[in-house]
Amino acid sequence: MLRPVYLFLFLLLFLASGSLHAKLNRDSLWTVYSDSHDLDTNRLKAMHALSWSFVFSDPDSSIVLARMQLEFARSKDQPKYISGAMNTIGVAFMNLGKLDSSLAYHQNAYDIRIKSGDRRGCAVSLNNLGTVMYQRGDYLRAIDYYQRSLTIKEELKDMSGVAAAFSNLSLIYQDQKNWPKAKIYVERALAIRDSLHDDRGVADAYSSLGAYYMSTHDLDQSLKYIKLSVEYYLKTTDVKGLANGISNLGLIFQKRHQPDSARVYYLRAAAIREKAKDKEGQASSDIALGLLSNETGNGEEGVRSCLKALEIADDIGFPDLQRDACDCLATAYELAHQPDQALKYMKRATLLKDSLNDIEKMKALTSMDLQYDFQKKELRDSVAAARQNALKESEHKAEIDRQRTYLWIGGAGLVLMIIIAVSLFRGSRQKQRNNELLENKNRIITEQMAELGHQKELIEEKQEQILDSIHYAKRLQDAQLPTEKYIHNKLEQLKD
Repeated sequence: MLRPVYLFLFLLLFLASGSLHAKLNRDSLWTVYSDSHDLDTNRLKAMHALSWSFVFSDPDSSIVLARMQLEFARSKDQPKYISGAMNTIGVAFMNLGKLDSSLAYHQNAYDIRIKSGDRRGCAVSLNNLGTVMYQRGDYLRAIDYYQRSLTIKEELKDMSGVAAAFSNLSLIYQDQKNWPKAKIYVERALAIRDSLHDDRGVADAYSSLGAYYMSTHDLDQSLKYIKLSVEYYLKTTDVKGLANGISNLGLIFQKRHQPDSARVYYLRAAAIREKAKDKEGQASSDIALGLLSNETGNGEEGVRSCLKALEIADDIGFPDLQRDACDCLATAYELAHQPDQALKYMKRATLLKDSLNDIEKMKALTSMDLQYDFQKKELRDSVAAARQNALKESEHKAEIDRQRTYLWIGGAGLVLMIIIAVSLFRGSRQKQRNNELLENKNRIITEQMAELGHQKELIEEKQEQILDSIHYAKRLQDAQLPTEKYIHNKLEQLKD
């Protein structure tokens, strides 16, 4: 395993090379957008990609570029790119912690996508609206938006979108401290995102798995997955995610009682967040550094860090961060031997905790509703699966019955063919015997006919001899008897 200082240097080198590559790519996109002779759609695509490339690393620049895209898209009446620009601005404002502005832009993007029939875009907007509501602590509306988004994504077979929905649901379960359920959804998201080669999605999933194993106090497994998440974030432009991963590395080393290593990672994360103007992240880094200082007994350093955190938290209005900063300050002032200040911030932390109790109760109720909803869904899924299995089993049984029927038919056909063949063979043998008998009869008849012919010849010969004798006798008779004419003449003479 790399020692913290070497990993820190590696991150610096990797970020430097990544920045050079990103700059070259952004320059080429700007060139395309600036070419007035190019197609409007090509220019809009280039500007969209350019503005989005800054959304996590430099949200302010992203907003400036997205507004240029918005103006150009409106002049060309391109609703797809109008809503796309609003979506980018909404995400940028979310990264800046300006949730009201983010909400307005995401809602406008959703309205345009509804009118233009862009269902895929609607799913994206609903997911973003859910994330804004989640960050505002409005869990019921967040879940509603997430579920509506997931329904569309499943209908469109948008696996990347389905993975994003699983990730968001995992975050809700993490917030409810329902880590086993969170792990189920993050593993589903990871399987999809890994198959799609979605580096940022894979990084998010590994980060969540690292958080899961940290919750179970398995720091070795947690370190493994957090390091994997950092490696994947380095392949993307998501510096906010990268900073979160590096900060989590610091937390693991702090839990391992290695404060020097922890501080290295906390400071690196803080530097990235400051450059990215990630206010929420900056406050989180300052709180982490303040708690680390308190843990090592350096109350004065803890006060400095936590005061910075509270100032930012008050500015962006994040009650969770305000509460954590006040808790940190109460401990730090106590270590610095300033009991009045310690009591002051302890009271404020208590008030913040009381005001957050309603939110926590809402979260608990939401958790129950969410668990009920998903139990119903899982029941529906299990029933559907059972039906599907039953159908498959029925089809399998039917196929076996068909095969058995075919076998019986085939066997019967074979037996019939054998019977027919035997019958034909017997018939052929009988026909052959009949032919032999007929030939014998014909031969006998032929012989008999020949014998009859011979006898006929003898009879005819005898008959001819008899006729010859008769004719001879007749001639003799005719020679001896007077002729009829003679007799007639004599009779005539007698009459006279």
